[in-house]
Amino acid sequence: MMWRCSWLAVACISLVVLACGSSESAHDVGNAGRGGDAASAGNSGSGATAGSAGRAGAGATPPTVDEFCARWVEEFSMYMERCACDAAAVMRYREQVARACEPGGPLGLFASLPAAVAAGDFTYDGQAALSLFERLHEPEPECVQEPFRALQLDSVELYSLAGVFLGTRALGEPCAHPVGYKGGVSDCREGACAWDGAKAGVCIALVGLGEECDASGDENFRSTVPRLCHVRRPPDSDGEYESAFDSVICDASVGDPGLRHCVNDRTDGAACRSDDVCRSGLCLGSETSNDGVCAAKVANGEPCQSHLECASGACQNPEPRVCGAPLSDGEACQYADTACASGSCTSDGPSVCVPSATRAPGESCTQSTECMSSGHGDSRASACQAGRCVNDICAAFAE
Repeated sequence: MMWRCSWLAVACISLVVLACGSSESAHDVGNAGRGGDAASAGNSGSGATAGSAGRAGAGATPPTVDEFCARWVEEFSMYMERCACDAAAVMRYREQVARACEPGGPLGLFASLPAAVAAGDFTYDGQAALSLFERLHEPEPECVQEPFRALQLDSVELYSLAGVFLGTRALGEPCAHPVGYKGGVSDCREGACAWDGAKAGVCIALVGLGEECDASGDENFRSTVPRLCHVRRPPDSDGEYESAFDSVICDASVGDPGLRHCVNDRTDGAACRSDDVCRSGLCLGSETSNDGVCAAKVANGEPCQSHLECASGACQNPEPRVCGAPLSDGEACQYADTACASGSCTSDGPSVCVPSATRAPGESCTQSTECMSSGHGDSRASACQAGRCVNDICAAFAE
């Protein structure tokens, strides 16, 4: 679906997301919610340094709401230094993301928050801000470019930044800060502010597994849907929260078709709207409505059109295509790591299987595919800088 906000860059620490989350574009980017079962986010080694700055919490003075944006920029700059980013990358980050602190600027959401607090849309908690930034001071930071991954915000914490900005509007009331599955700061006490098609929204409930619902899917995050299904979970690998909505479906209840509940883990033959809903991991049909059907994955030797259909994870390339053994290095893999015997499919240029990355940040390299990276897209493709593997957030701001 379309994203109407003009992105400075994915690596701009999602302040673009936050800025657009309070605009009319929130409808297109969906939302993440408040209910369901928590899932834990994985952590990988980062090759980070011990760091130069002190911790954000103990003995620190909580930032005022007017100081919050500048503190964000400073904390992430120190995070980059602990991740062994060079001075030039840190400076580029400062120059780009500081624009979010400029009143009236293109990314000026944080600059607008003090006025929103003064207007009564939010309450601000400086101690919660300290606790939020403390998450950047772990001994082994993940060193990812996406801020919500770096801050370990789950889909419940996302819309208040872990309690820093708490909304004041009740469910069903009009709200002024609609948000999306990419982020935003919602002015609702519960649920989240759903776009009304104009420039504001309505506070709707985000309901978990087993609860009564009206719809599911991020594309249904709008003011006319009072109860939207959601599962509490950590950010996706791209730093967004689309899976918090796509891994659950609002469907008619067994024995009472007049009621609908949020469900997942569906058996073969059951209605679905995404692969995540199905126990088999395969939904055949629409991804924007409930008219798909969960199906068993295809055995080796059977016809296939995509890697996801195959139990082996690989749909062979020669026509006619059939499921088979994982692909060898050099074979086309359509950006599916699981299709490759090595577990690594290139994310830029011609998509082919490549040898597994073995070199950690700080080690020498000749190309980015040699470097172990927790990133994706452009930052993953830029992990080798000046003959040395660098962490994801450093690659995101490389020259």
